[in-house]
Amino acid sequence: MADGISAAHKTFPLPSIAEVTNLDNGKTIRVRVNDRGPFSNGRIIDLSRGAAKALGVYTTGTAKVRVKFLGPAEPLTASLVHAVPSDDRQSYIVQLGAFSQRDNAERVRDKIDDAHVDRRGDIYIVYIGPYMGAASAEKHRQKAIDAGFTGAILKRAD
Repeated sequence: MADGISAAHKTFPLPSIAEVTNLDNGKTIRVRVNDRGPFSNGRIIDLSRGAAKALGVYTTGTAKVRVKFLGPAEPLTASLVHAVPSDDRQSYIVQLGAFSQRDNAERVRDKIDDAHVDRRGDIYIVYIGPYMGAASAEKHRQKAIDAGFTGAILKRAD
């Protein structure tokens, strides 16, 4: 990630654009999420050195931030300098969990409205959706997290 303006996030679709606000100083920056992470407990996003400097968190290393998903990013090309959210017409689901036992999957399904269970081989996938566009799906993922499904992830619908 180095000195560019980029970030790593555990669940946002790759690549995507996020808005990060430093809650201590009010500075806001838009970053291209192009990697997975962070892998430290309690952290929600890793910033490149350039993004951390722009937000005023480079010297402290960590800060309280607000992260807002803005949408998927255009793939990088040699002529693309600044990434902007695209008009996403892809369908997404919010995966709530994956289970080897059908009973466990059904118990999770019964805890949230409009959840479904699909069997894929020996695994039972619990999900909500599909939703048109990553931004719409992310709103539903946030609601699922608020409902206790902290491991909810976005996946492109098959």
